[in-house]
Amino acid sequence: MSPVLRLLPGAGIVAILGVASVLIMTYPSRSRLALAEAEATELARHEAQLMQRMIVLQSAEGVVSIPAEAIWAGEDAASVEIALQQAVVTAAGQVGLQLISFGAAAQSDGQTNPTIAYELELSGGHQSVARFLADLEAMRPALAVSYLWVRQLPADPAQNISPVSLRMTVWGFREHAAAAP
Repeated sequence: MSPVLRLLPGAGIVAILGVASVLIMTYPSRSRLALAEAEATELARHEAQLMQRMIVLQSAEGVVSIPAEAIWAGEDAASVEIALQQAVVTAAGQVGLQLISFGAAAQSDGQTNPTIAYELELSGGHQSVARFLADLEAMRPALAVSYLWVRQLPADPAQNISPVSLRMTVWGFREHAAAAP
């Protein structure tokens, strides 16, 4: 057997081990790259959806109009205020947050549509706060949070949660007719 043929199996094994080493060493980078590509695709899809929503919101004059389903409506200003208050207080109670204070907040400036806003102070656990914020985000008509302050409270051995204090301002759009005093 010639010397070249005797080296061929060893060279094949070395080549296979080399390829396997490269694949093993680059696997984490290839995984992160695939994950980043999937995330980029998802972000592009989300951006396209947001652009479609912006097209729907913009009128022919280029002014943003608020869809009717995003506006708090009622027979009068008082009914709108009561509906919003009940929705927020109910959402807080359903997740186990304790309402400490609730009051009217200054209306947001620069809006072409009238708004209604309230300041809240709540206390409870981290999970309750997260569920409450998720519930506010999903609420229809829509509500927005313009101010959010969360502070960790000292641990209470009598409670099985890690308590936090939450101060926030929530607001929503209301009908033009409801804005008149």
